[in-house]
Amino acid sequence: MEVKVYTPELNLLAIIENFSALLWTRKYSTTGTFEFHAPATPYIIASLARGNLISYDGALEAGVIENIKIQHSNKKNEIVAKGRFLESYRDRRLIYGDEKPAYNFSGLVETAMREIITNAVPIPLLELGEVQGYTETITFQATYQNLLKYEGKLADSIGIGFRCTPDFINIARSEERRVGKECR
Repeated sequence: MEVKVYTPELNLLAIIENFSALLWTRKYSTTGTFEFHAPATPYIIASLARGNLISYDGALEAGVIENIKIQHSNKKNEIVAKGRFLESYRDRRLIYGDEKPAYNFSGLVETAMREIITNAVPIPLLELGEVQGYTETITFQATYQNLLKYEGKLADSIGIGFRCTPDFINIARSEERRVGKECR
């Protein structure tokens, strides 16, 4: 299996084949988490910077590196990168209305979820997927609420989940030419 590391702009930075563990925990209506263990080589240390993205072959999602720890000892020379999936960008945004701080809504839950993310401070490279046609409705007011938590509440209210998926198909067309592999 290969683990791929990208810049926040989705440019491939590294391909890592030599690692000891990858824990990948998906969640339904909030952000998943990951933990990645690999040898602390100069190549891998340079690649695993805070804010970079990590994914693996076959994954639909990617994670944002939030914490890095290098462990040096006589028995172990390892780097551990931890973080949350791309949905975590929503955790850094607040809900607010177009012209007032309060966001008032009455209508389809799906529309509300799309509007609150559209009205938040933009998340770079985020494009909303197709409307799914859910028919459940809701009325609420939210003022400066955490976007991730509120979207989770809305999703839970109608039994759906959400996720951010990078456009790996278009990325893959050019990435193999731009980066080498870490196979040591």
